[in-house]
Amino acid sequence: MTRSSPYNGELTINFDSQTVKVNQNEIHLTPTEYKVLIILAENTSRVLTHRYLLKEVWGTESVEDTSSLRVTIATLRKKIEVNTQNQYIKTHIGVGYQMVQLDS
Repeated sequence: MTRSSPYNGELTINFDSQTVKVNQNEIHLTPTEYKVLIILAENTSRVLTHRYLLKEVWGTESVEDTSSLRVTIATLRKKIEVNTQNQYIKTHIGVGYQMVQLDS
């Protein structure tokens, strides 16, 4: 999933309008959830470490606050994986997270 190909299975990201849809239904995300989703989507199939995500989203002073990241990922999953069999975000225990590229 990239800006040129904003589709991943039933998930669609419109980078221009900053909207996210699952099964054509718009999903409301907080600015933090949206930022995490975009970073994961732009790095599909790469495992992004907790430290990297924390630095990119919350800034350098928060690189050890993994609980905020875990809560954000859990909330994001509930929103984008509702009414779908697809799992978009894969956890790599002790390492980080990865956006899984599904067939469109």
